[in-house]
Amino acid sequence: MCFGAIDKKCRNKSYYQMQLKKGWECWEKNAYLFPHSQFLFIEEEVAFGSDIVLHIFVINKESFLATLHQNKNLFKDVLGEDFSPESLLNTIEKKKQVRPLLNYDEALFGILLGYGVESPVAYKMHHQKITIERGDWNRPDWTANYQGIEAKTPKRCHLDPVAFVGDPQSEEVQTLLNHYSQELEEIWITYKKTRDPLKLALDKLLEDSERSSRIEQNDPHGQMIGKGCNPNRLKTQVPILRHKVDGVLTHPSENNEYANFSEARHRDTKDFLNPASSS
Repeated sequence: MCFGAIDKKCRNKSYYQMQLKKGWECWEKNAYLFPHSQFLFIEEEVAFGSDIVLHIFVINKESFLATLHQNKNLFKDVLGEDFSPESLLNTIEKKKQVRPLLNYDEALFGILLGYGVESPVAYKMHHQKITIERGDWNRPDWTANYQGIEAKTPKRCHLDPVAFVGDPQSEEVQTLLNHYSQELEEIWITYKKTRDPLKLALDKLLEDSERSSRIEQNDPHGQMIGKGCNPNRLKTQVPILRHKVDGVLTHPSENNEYANFSEARHRDTKDFLNPASSS
């Protein structure tokens, strides 16, 4: 799952935010032209005082279900013993909501974003601790085992790496960073070869949906979910979609009305992940 935010009223008049808003509106009007049965695009309106922010979620159904099955007990602890991966996905698709259906739980949200298990759980604990001590949410103090982390970026790469907070010495974190770094390098190689990044991303969207449809035809009852998947994708959900939709379509050199429809998660969190740079 991918997540990003757009200022609905565009009070922030930055070129990037205005392009994101324009691109998202364009995608909403033209999405029907690109069959994508394997993916959900969910929009939630969130009020921050007088500001209205659109939270945009992109969900790869197959990977989403695989992740839920892998972490079923963790989700049951928060959502109750009646929790069912298939039921949650169906409810998300029907109600067009994500975070309310997760009880706004930071750990479950981080797991679905592809940050493993350790880091989201640690983030939730820090969130609760700081909220209790200070009365509101502020940046935690970075320590040796809790700080901003991001995957390696290939030389001259214009795509944003996956970034989150956690313990850089953790075996799980190292595995994720190695996977995301290698993945971004492979995506960047493909990206550099194309003259039309938008077409590349849309082709990938259609390709994955067509592949999933073939799987469903051969496995109508979903018995292979979580079995035939790449084990790395079970942990990281939709990393390829994250970059190929986010990175490719938000490339600043592309002057196309579709070209910035996707999520702004990485750029919007740069100050959070690097508090020194914003001081």
